[in-house]
Amino acid sequence: MADTKLKMLRVLDILLETDPDHPLTTAQIADQLSLFGLSAERKAINRDIHVLQQAGYDIRPCPDNKRGFYLASRTFATWELKVLIDAIVSAKFLTEAETRSIAAKLMAQDSSANAQLLTRVTPVNTHIKQNNPLIKETIGALLTAIRQQRKVEFQYQSTNHEMKKELRKGGYCYRINPYALTWKDEHYYLICNLDKYDNLGYYRLDRIVNLRILDEPVKDAVALLGENPAHRIDDYVATAIYCHTGEKINLRLLCQYGLEDEICDYFGSDHYHSQLPDGFECHIRVMHSQGLIYWLMQHGSKVKVLAPEAVRDELIASLKATLAQY
Repeated sequence: MADTKLKMLRVLDILLETDPDHPLTTAQIADQLSLFGLSAERKAINRDIHVLQQAGYDIRPCPDNKRGFYLASRTFATWELKVLIDAIVSAKFLTEAETRSIAAKLMAQDSSANAQLLTRVTPVNTHIKQNNPLIKETIGALLTAIRQQRKVEFQYQSTNHEMKKELRKGGYCYRINPYALTWKDEHYYLICNLDKYDNLGYYRLDRIVNLRILDEPVKDAVALLGENPAHRIDDYVATAIYCHTGEKINLRLLCQYGLEDEICDYFGSDHYHSQLPDGFECHIRVMHSQGLIYWLMQHGSKVKVLAPEAVRDELIASLKATLAQY
């Protein structure tokens, strides 16, 4: 009986490697079973396949009934796996080893032929990866803290002028109320409230060290953010540029034609705009922050700030300071 159950599981494992273009006959399945020290007649394999079909596996015979069987549907389509794998590969906060491990697990969700295809069409840009093996522990601990609604404490590090990591503020311990994790601008961030303030803030996960969960409940999100705190957090993420925060403003821009995609990429398509002879004017709800100034400087003469005046003044000052270096 044990061998019978094991044989059925092995038949399933073997069929997981198939797809419509790469089916297996019962004779071929029997050959692969022998590699595991199991033997089975073709009728027995057919019975196993029938049981697996009854259990919900979409195993189908080829139309000509001569080429065998294949697994017709899976949890993820091949294109979905490609998108997920590309996201993992581009994630700077993952190490090279973690990237390859997760990508391999995702590829294992498809047939062996499609897994080889995904490997062939997915360059692994390991030069952008960080060497921080603790990121998975940080993510796991923060998920635990958020689930248990507990505060956390950690130290925060940055790179000094000697290009070495050092703790900020002399090793100061940040006492935080964690609410969400988000992947933004190619980095992973904790969205939270610094205990001594009443606003939200960002912290990059790869810069968090010595994290510990405290035996103290978090500030109630509704009390801090108001009704529907999840919506408030979504809005906070959407309006912060390069994860710099500040006061929410109504920004008016005059943009040259050709920047439509750029505006939609950063601010979404749900904003007011009007067409003018020399460009298009758009009204955007965004945070007034250093990140906004960086974005405006990046586009130079292609974007003109119409309002508010404070943003115009800060942009002019930043441009003058940049020119002064030359």
